[in-house]
Amino acid sequence: AVVQRRVRGKSASGVVSNIVWNVFTVTETPEETNTDVPIDVTVNEITTFDCTSSASTDAFPYPMRIWSRLREEATKTEFIMAKASGSPAFAYEQNIEYSDLGKFMCHQFNGIGDEKLVKEYSIIFVVKTAVESLTPEPIHQFEYITSVPEVYYVVGDTLKMSCNVTKELEYDIWWQLDEEFFKLKKTNNGEELAFLDTSDEDAALEDKLEVKDKAGWSLKSDDSETSGHETNQTLVVEDYKQDVLNPVNLTAICFLVKPEDLSTVATLKTELERLNLTSRSDPDADDAKKIKMLSVRLFTVIQKPFVKGPLNQIQSEKQNRPIVMNCRTNGLPPAYVYMMFNSNSTADGPINVTEELEKEVKIAQFTRYKIERKSDSLTVMTIYPLKQEDEGYFTCHAINRVTGAENPVLGPDADVYIMEPCSERDEFCFPNKCYLPNNHVFAVWISTLILIISAD
Repeated sequence: AVVQRRVRGKSASGVVSNIVWNVFTVTETPEETNTDVPIDVTVNEITTFDCTSSASTDAFPYPMRIWSRLREEATKTEFIMAKASGSPAFAYEQNIEYSDLGKFMCHQFNGIGDEKLVKEYSIIFVVKTAVESLTPEPIHQFEYITSVPEVYYVVGDTLKMSCNVTKELEYDIWWQLDEEFFKLKKTNNGEELAFLDTSDEDAALEDKLEVKDKAGWSLKSDDSETSGHETNQTLVVEDYKQDVLNPVNLTAICFLVKPEDLSTVATLKTELERLNLTSRSDPDADDAKKIKMLSVRLFTVIQKPFVKGPLNQIQSEKQNRPIVMNCRTNGLPPAYVYMMFNSNSTADGPINVTEELEKEVKIAQFTRYKIERKSDSLTVMTIYPLKQEDEGYFTCHAINRVTGAENPVLGPDADVYIMEPCSERDEFCFPNKCYLPNNHVFAVWISTLILIISAD
């Protein structure tokens, strides 16, 4: 609209005159669109909320953006911030956390009329569905073999393990242990432990899922700060199988299933078999990530281990052969084995090779070392390629529940010498005929052998 306004002023000659100025009064205001916009967000990532609309870009003066939010369980709207007018940039960015679940709203106001609601964003979290870990808490930490994974218990122990998952809300967490299927079921009392009666596989699953107070069993869930998307469930079973007379091998399983995919008891078993098969045949598939399994070995007696090996070795860098050191043990539960190394070239004292190999950043020397647990009774260390710095002696240590971590059983020291043969016949020579390491003990041993041969 154009409004003519008469004002008094002076001309260049100083004569007072009436001048007509044209003043533009703009009355365009942002429209109230009240657009409910679902927006997919990833937790702990920056999300951009745009408050642009055709009405807001045409309005002048540019409107101020007023951002607020209403959290999911809140009753009052929170003010977030206001962005000043005078710029066509209408975006607002925020690092979204689970506590932000709810609605983000943008109002605009340019001084004309009322505030207008332009956008209303509804947060939808995008979360990968996966069982991240199934981790036991053994009586002693060394009774958990992470490479398998496998955990040892003795009858009467308290079993404890945690299943950590990330998931879309429509997935349920199921467990299986000792042929029992169970989960947390929502009741009037909250979430309670419910067991599945599998006697009739054609029966409706919900009809056979019963809340039951099983002595010593408990299952607790913690997802209070993640809106149900990240859940940690902890299973505790007290005095587990205390009346068992013989060792038992079990499998604990934590897996994710959509309730809509289950109708009968049989469909749950079929889905578990499918996830298990997928995890073995295609570990990178999405379904393979919906299941984790843990071997549980239950022992009825405990026994102190003994240690045999490894043996002394003489090897050559040029012949490009590995050093293979075997450490044989026994014991119940099976012993945890680690290898200690005393170098001939330094005086730093023994180094725990097993511990060094578990570090993300390894000392350069130990990048050539590999330790494998072949069985309950055999652990093998391989060094390849060889270098002079590998010369020294190695000792195999074994611990289990009887010894505790403080009193390991030690095997004999295995001396390792790195030297070169003096001919292509692959024979190591006596002093003064070929290279020998700077090792006094070895030199004395060879000298003594020469004297014995000479005496004969």
